[in-house]
Amino acid sequence: MSKKSTMNLLLEARFQQLAQEEAAARPGPPPELRQEVFRTLDLIDLMGEVGDLFTGKFGGAATEFLDLLTDPDGEKHPED
Repeated sequence: MSKKSTMNLLLEARFQQLAQEEAAARPGPPPELRQEVFRTLDLIDLMGEVGDLFTGKFGGAATEFLDLLTDPDGEKHPED
C-alpha cells in the first residue's frame, strides 16, 4: 500500500505542477499586441469618420449646391 500512496503523491505533485505551468502560460496577450489592436481599432474608427464625412456631409453639400444652381433665388425652398 505504501507504493500506491507514493505513486498517488507523485501523480498529485505532477498534476499540480502541470496546472501551475498551464496557468503561467496563459497570462494574456502581450502588451505590444494589445497596443496594435487598439491602434487598428482607432484607425478603423477614423476611416469610418472620414467615410461619413465624404458620403453624408459631402452629399448634403452637393445637394445644396445643385439646389442653388437650379433655384438661385431660393424661392422653392425658403429658409426657416
